[in-house]
Amino acid sequence: MLSINITGKFNTIISAILAICVCFTAISTLFIPVPSLAESSIDDKSSINTINKPQITATAILPNKIEFCKNFNIHITVINYGNATACNTHVYFNQFPQGFFSLVSLDQPTMTCRNEYEDIFIGNLEANAQKDINISIFVPLQRELYADWSRRYSFWFTASFDHSEIISLGCIRLLAGNGKILVEKTGFSQR
Repeated sequence: MLSINITGKFNTIISAILAICVCFTAISTLFIPVPSLAESSIDDKSSINTINKPQITATAILPNKIEFCKNFNIHITVINYGNATACNTHVYFNQFPQGFFSLVSLDQPTMTCRNEYEDIFIGNLEANAQKDINISIFVPLQRELYADWSRRYSFWFTASFDHSEIISLGCIRLLAGNGKILVEKTGFSQR
């Protein structure tokens, strides 16, 4: 009878040890990370997925001061620093308030839309490529701008490609006053 009692206790102890081992194994798989196949093959360049998409930005070059009753030039460089072609790229040029400055020339195909903005078509812009846009604008007389340092005039530049949402490229603000116009750029990339 003693031997049956020891054997029964031995079986109970073995069963308890096995249950504890199974519990520890289950817990360790939940809390101890095991490297996955993707993590172990991170050096394999063919397994890394990159998203190919265009990314458009622009720079603007123009004088710091502008004189009245003369033309001034804006040189815009549109850059695709993404890793895919930006197809059907358009740059939109809008002045606010309307009707004070006159567009003299623009060296890219353009279309005036509802007398509100110029739609400048620059076509397909390859990855890591750029396109230049040169704009010449006539500045009226000081009295026609009501230039007393309280009036601000803005030229907004935005873009779209592949029927994407319109993105902001930057803004040029003009502050007109006694005998001169001061220029400020915001939002454009710097070169």
